[in-house]
Amino acid sequence: PMGEPKITFSRERISEYFEVFRGWDVPRVELAFDPSNGAGYQLIPLLEEKFDLRVINGVPDGRFPGHPPDPLKPESRRDIERADTRWGVLIDGDGDRLMVRYGKRFLGNDEIVAFFADNGVLRGSVALEVTMPLRLERYLEDSGLKVVRTPTGRVLIKEVARVKGFGFFAEYSGHFGFKEFNYIDDPLYTFFKILEAGDGEFSTDYVPPVKSEVMTFRLDRERVEEIVNVLDPEEVVTVDGYDLRMELGRVVLRESRTEAGKWRVFWEAEDEGSFRKLSERMEVVLRGASEDNR
Repeated sequence: PMGEPKITFSRERISEYFEVFRGWDVPRVELAFDPSNGAGYQLIPLLEEKFDLRVINGVPDGRFPGHPPDPLKPESRRDIERADTRWGVLIDGDGDRLMVRYGKRFLGNDEIVAFFADNGVLRGSVALEVTMPLRLERYLEDSGLKVVRTPTGRVLIKEVARVKGFGFFAEYSGHFGFKEFNYIDDPLYTFFKILEAGDGEFSTDYVPPVKSEVMTFRLDRERVEEIVNVLDPEEVVTVDGYDLRMELGRVVLRESRTEAGKWRVFWEAEDEGSFRKLSERMEVVLRGASEDNR
């Protein structure tokens, strides 16, 4: 027997990683950084070198005393919203997802993708997972890019991107990956790309659609198919569940991979009037369905 495996933590690898970013000439901006008391605290020494930095929840603590380690939750954003800096970066507990604040508001991850397209960062084919807005898909296509939809889940998206050789992938939850960085969903790489592309500023003509929250319902497949038939979409994309495209907007029903019998549901529209009408239709077709949003 060879005995117990040795587990080592290599500071040398971290130093090599830091050197990549030390050599990257990006604008020195005022930055609030919130690693959610998680693994991202190791980035603080590098960020102190590159930016005028304010650290929030920077002490590693697996109990996550500052806020939940999920940057999509509104309560996770409160600390960094109060920071008096031009830019803010909030990452999740294990350090592979991010939300970016510019000025007084958080940027939608679809806005970041559109910004990359505006500034020539993206070329060729782009992989978007199914929950990314239809409006973004059309915006990218109008910019001359080819968009391929993938199932939700960064592991699946990375695999599709690698096999097909796409230049970039994005997931609404905050995972971004670039071909030249081996599709590693590294928040710091994405943020440096944003600063470089806009020279420290951010603007885009893209306007996000009106969108519902993602809700979870207990549904069987028969009920889901009934909903699809009642909505009578003009087009159905079945990459991951049902992506229904109709005159009023778009409805997505996607089965959970981790919780049997649960479906994630959301809808979006081009304007408030269409969204209101679509919401009324969804209220009817989902009537009696059991919500389970825990």
